[in-house]
Amino acid sequence: MTKQRETRDRVFDLIDRLGVGEAIPSERQLSADLGVSRLTVRAALDDLAREGYLIRRRGSGTFVSEPKIAQELTMTSFTEDMRRRGMAPGSMTLGLEVVPAGARLGRFLHVSPSERIVAVREMTRGYGADVVLECVGSPGAVVEGMEMCRDGGKYLILGHYCDGGPVQWNPHVVTRKQLTVIGSWSSEPRHLRAAIDFLQSTREKFPFGQMVTHRFAIRQANEALETTAKWQSAKSVFEF
Repeated sequence: MTKQRETRDRVFDLIDRLGVGEAIPSERQLSADLGVSRLTVRAALDDLAREGYLIRRRGSGTFVSEPKIAQELTMTSFTEDMRRRGMAPGSMTLGLEVVPAGARLGRFLHVSPSERIVAVREMTRGYGADVVLECVGSPGAVVEGMEMCRDGGKYLILGHYCDGGPVQWNPHVVTRKQLTVIGSWSSEPRHLRAAIDFLQSTREKFPFGQMVTHRFAIRQANEALETTAKWQSAKSVFEF
């Protein structure tokens, strides 16, 4: 391993411990801490900046950026792309939990959208998810979900079958990340059957019952609709 590569890896370990927007030590300090020349440090920082892990601001310093990966303009599958990079493609369930829907989540937990994006990146080794499904129905979540995708990923917008209103967004994100964006307004009867089969076949694996936050009798239909409209319910069901 070259000295520059070793220095890059050690700086990358430092970046991993810092948050997005935090400044890293100066080149002089890194040179002293790592026992290498400033030229080697500068070359390592240049590599990390090109890869999107750092951003340099003239007169201010070097700061941790939201990481991204380079994506070649070729028609390949995600599996082929990862194998070409010497990585082993795979999939796993990162987590399944009951959370309230909508933008209130961040305010309740004092967690910003950028922190949620970073959390997704950390769970996917810095790349972002291959496929992201927006199922919230809050316009602000659409913009947030785009940044959770890996470069060249797919983004499915499924939660907006009702008009939740407009949202400001930058179309450059779609171009920069080379996203495939797919919308689906409704479903066909065959999809309902497929969903029921999925629930039955995986009910021992996933706690679907715990995802229900509100239960109503049929006579409470108006109350159920009002609760959903106020974003107080993540998933409501009627009990007969």
